Amino acid sequence: MALSERPRWSLALLAVLLTLAVLGLLGDAPQDRLQDDSGWSQAQMTREEFELDWDAGFLAIFGDVTGPAEEAAVRAMVERVEALPWVADVSAPWDLPGLSGASLQEASTHELVGGTLVGPAGALFPLTLEKGEAAWASFLYDSDPDWRGPTREAAQEALDASGGQGLEVGMSGLAAVVEAQGTAFEGERWRFMGFGALLGFLIASAAFRNVRATFLAGLPPVFGVVLSVGLARFVGLGADGFTTIVLPLLVLTIGFADSLHLVVGMVKARSDGHAEDGASAASFALGELVWPCALTSLTTAIGFASLSLAGHSLVVEFGLSCALATAITFVAVILVTPLLARTPLGGRLDAVRPPRFDGEASGGAVRALVDASLRRPRLVAVIGLAATVASVAVASGLRADRLVMTDLAEGSEAARTLQRVDREMGGVFPIQVRLDWEETVSSAEIREIVEEVERAMGQEPLFAGVVGPAGILRAIGPAASWDMLRLVPERWRKPFIDLETRRALVHARVPDAGSAALIPAFERTRERLVGIVRPGCEIALVGDHVAYLETVDDVTRDLAWSLALAAVLILVTLALAFRSWRLGLASVVPNLLPLGVSAAGLALTGGHVDVSTLTALTLSLGIATDDTIHVLARWERTRIHCASAVLAARAAILRTLPALTMTTLTLTAAFGQLLTSALPTIRDFGLLAGITLVVAFLADVLLLPSILVVLDAPGGRTEG
Repeated sequence: MALSERPRWSLALLAVLLTLAVLGLLGDAPQDRLQDDSGWSQAQMTREEFELDWDAGFLAIFGDVTGPAEEAAVRAMVERVEALPWVADVSAPWDLPGLSGASLQEASTHELVGGTLVGPAGALFPLTLEKGEAAWASFLYDSDPDWRGPTREAAQEALDASGGQGLEVGMSGLAAVVEAQGTAFEGERWRFMGFGALLGFLIASAAFRNVRATFLAGLPPVFGVVLSVGLARFVGLGADGFTTIVLPLLVLTIGFADSLHLVVGMVKARSDGHAEDGASAASFALGELVWPCALTSLTTAIGFASLSLAGHSLVVEFGLSCALATAITFVAVILVTPLLARTPLGGRLDAVRPPRFDGEASGGAVRALVDASLRRPRLVAVIGLAATVASVAVASGLRADRLVMTDLAEGSEAARTLQRVDREMGGVFPIQVRLDWEETVSSAEIREIVEEVERAMGQEPLFAGVVGPAGILRAIGPAASWDMLRLVPERWRKPFIDLETRRALVHARVPDAGSAALIPAFERTRERLVGIVRPGCEIALVGDHVAYLETVDDVTRDLAWSLALAAVLILVTLALAFRSWRLGLASVVPNLLPLGVSAAGLALTGGHVDVSTLTALTLSLGIATDDTIHVLARWERTRIHCASAVLAARAAILRTLPALTMTTLTLTAAFGQLLTSALPTIRDFGLLAGITLVVAFLADVLLLPSILVVLDAPGGRTEG
């Protein structure tokens, strides 16, 4: 007896899963393993050893600050900001040794200040926060209480009240940008999750024209979200911010697709007289659809599980989390749907009119298109194959890139400040070159090495504000010896050198030029550093922004290769599941063409691939495969009873068309509303996913029937 006919067993299993999910949600969040990466570990160790708290942020003052009135206003601003309870300190140029009585005009020619903190376009004032608000929490999205807005407002008020009306102030720096990203993503995630679910309910309601059927289709995916997120936490997965954003969206997408197929099957079972009530309708629909739904979940889970072969822990965890979520979502749908069918929600399904997207309701337009494609099946199949090859060829020209700006709300204060600092001051993201030397290396040798490192970093056009221990000595005077560094106050010496432990840092700032530009700059710098290394001395390019860009680049490349591997594994799985190489081959074009078209469009419009776009393509591949499997399953059942392959293909498409259309409309609308986002990365995600789903629908409806006819085995057998 099927599990759907044993509600007590279903309830017991659901109760166990819900209990484990709740324990996972209430327990401590699993540790984020992103920073297990060696680049992150080295950056964190450097930050702790050199006490680089000034990475917390920058007050960016735009305008000429060297005039007497402007300088007075700037000094008043610094005093006002330092009085804020969450600010520990603001590092001002006049705090430097030898500059206590100097003006900003005089400071602008100082070795450590001119071109680094003060210039003709403005000034940067590093600030340190109390209680470690600036620490990297869990990747990008767990932000602390907002301190940026109040800090900027207090600074601007102080400037305006002290004669600095021509100066503008903004908050920037690593922590400020990270927190702005976290705030933007957190608000967008829940807003669009809500809108997406609402749109799905509205479209299902319009199609079914019945509130009960709408909730019957919409509630199981909600259970899927709770179970998937909770169980992922329970087993120690899903810690990073990227997974916490994608996972609920993935579950809603896959769960809603399966749920719609089941409810459409239940409605048809009642209207065709195969069932007498909701419970029997659910049993009948599951009998017909549980295999294709299980196969769609299996192929999608295999695709995500293939990410575990990637080289980066973030990609591995993301893949395992999504694979688990896919399996749990399928279980949630097949458990919850029959249980809901026994409630009043499953009653009176006989009064629900089945959705009509088979061509009759639209004047026969869809039916006419299907018939037209089946008149010349070979030509249509060749056109589809050629389009797939051409689009993949164009898409091969895409390159990986990542800009911090894409994660900031367009037009926001954080975005405007970042752009202006990049344009006028050379960037705000700190990077460092770290030097560690043995006791056998003399002071003269290490000074020479440090000077060479500073020159090497100064040769890179994308690096600004290069300064290190040698710069401190030059600021002291031409005759300053290496040992005179001990006389520099620890507050200013510590970020540059620790003579006792024999380590030093050379600092620079970089703009948000993107990983495609900055990573080659990092590599060029590393090549220059190789020629500087001496016996007993180690040199490394470090920093949070270096680790961030290189990690995201690694993740992007891993996702790209894993997407290709997932596509191959899914197609092989289909061939094995249907026990037919012909059906496996038939699924190639309908599943690859949508990805190729979307990626080619991205390439032709000057776009690039990043984590967001590859995630959209991965999700879309799962949905495209879902629809293809339902068509193939219907074809396999129909072909046995049809003398003509053309008639069988036509019947298979028209029978599955209502569910395919509802799924595509619902998910395209849900992704389409992402286009209203202020975040460029979310808009790109929604656009790419929407286009891919529409092309996948057209490929399944117009191309797949012709391919099935062309590949039909002699005598109507589909076995290979």
